[in-house]
Amino acid sequence: MFDQGPLLFVQTRAVGGEAVIEACDQSFSDALGYEREAVVGQPLSEFYDDSSTDSLQSDGYERALSGDLTVAERMLVTTDGDTVPCLLRAIPRTIDDEVVGTDVLFIDISEREKYTRRLEAVFNSPHQFTALVRPNKIVTDVNDTLVARIGVDRSTIVGEPIDKFPWLDLDPNHGLTVCEAVNRAGGGELVQTEGELQGPDGLARIEVWFKPIRNAAGEITLIAVEGKDITVKTRQRQHLQVFQRVVRHNVRNDLNKLVGWTTILAEEPDADCRQDHLRRLTRIFDGWERLTNKMQVIDRAIREIPHDESTVNIAEVTETAATAVRDDYSDATIAVSVDATDETVSRWLTRPLTEVIKNAVAAGDREDPYVNVSVRQVDNGWLQIVVTDDGPGMPDIEREVLVTGEETPLQHGSGLGIWLIRMLVSVLGGEIDVDVTDTGTEVVLRVPTSSANRNLGLVAPEQIS
Repeated sequence: MFDQGPLLFVQTRAVGGEAVIEACDQSFSDALGYEREAVVGQPLSEFYDDSSTDSLQSDGYERALSGDLTVAERMLVTTDGDTVPCLLRAIPRTIDDEVVGTDVLFIDISEREKYTRRLEAVFNSPHQFTALVRPNKIVTDVNDTLVARIGVDRSTIVGEPIDKFPWLDLDPNHGLTVCEAVNRAGGGELVQTEGELQGPDGLARIEVWFKPIRNAAGEITLIAVEGKDITVKTRQRQHLQVFQRVVRHNVRNDLNKLVGWTTILAEEPDADCRQDHLRRLTRIFDGWERLTNKMQVIDRAIREIPHDESTVNIAEVTETAATAVRDDYSDATIAVSVDATDETVSRWLTRPLTEVIKNAVAAGDREDPYVNVSVRQVDNGWLQIVVTDDGPGMPDIEREVLVTGEETPLQHGSGLGIWLIRMLVSVLGGEIDVDVTDTGTEVVLRVPTSSANRNLGLVAPEQIS
């Protein structure tokens, strides 16, 4: 696993309770950068760092002479001030049955220390979640990255079964539970799967490995559970899939309409009728422009939200969103109440909230629509935004997209607006719920505030386009 360094030999004699070097081999003096003549006659402690010298004094050279202290770790210091970590083996030397000194063998363990530091660097990587688990599923250690991400004290995890806590949930599509993955790794199999990591910042999509670790006898004594955050990559993949569906479905239908109306327009002799046909064509092109803007917003959100640290008051976010919709729907009544005026949230929250209010106003194409928007704090660091309308009720397909984020080729939302809401709220670490009743629809957004250590702030909707 790592190369053992050179063996360094020193012979000492006891002088006033201290080990004085009587002889040394060339490897000892070369390793420290001294001439052998400069080493002989010096106290051994002269070549130790402070911590090793303190250990020598506390251990007591008399104990080493008696044979009680035979193995220890020491740090030797070179002429350049560098350190050489060593294992020390001390053997009492006798003359006529009287102990007069010790033969000391130093084993250079620099390579082992480097290997250990590399392991520690990997274990404590800020880019990887790591837990060490015994084959009996008891957690023995977790790295700082995992502790910070799940927001739970290390002492509540270590020493407990890994399946006791709900912070790691494997993807059911892969057909594995956490216990089953540990069992398979305990049998010698390298298990790779995907899952979700739950924490105060919401869900993170992770790629996770269960790796068996063997001891010198070849026995599996530990399983390393290593996770890599693939949330952004997963969202980009979902975004691309939705874009492809929109192109296949919405744009293809629009192209058929364009061909038809363009043909009619070319053959229409009446000027007023030609204007009507032109307006129909213009509406299609305007729809494409809105679709393109929404695609750009989603793409920017995925890339920029994790690095955007600006913040703004939730009352301003709510009023900005409501005002933007009022400007487009002058007949609508939009009531706003905010019972958390001191809280700040992400600037990116403005866009999905605007879209939710706009959908609520436009639902059912009714006259004088009424929408109520209320905001309150539900937990420390979390806000609940409820948008209620008096419309005919959100279609099940759109509700499914909002709540679960699932949109299959056979199951389309009416456009990108619904997907934009879902994606941005998800990237912000929030959650969405929808309740449809006989009197209308209630959309509930649960979002973190800046005090929940999210990346927060606000700009006007027209600036995020």
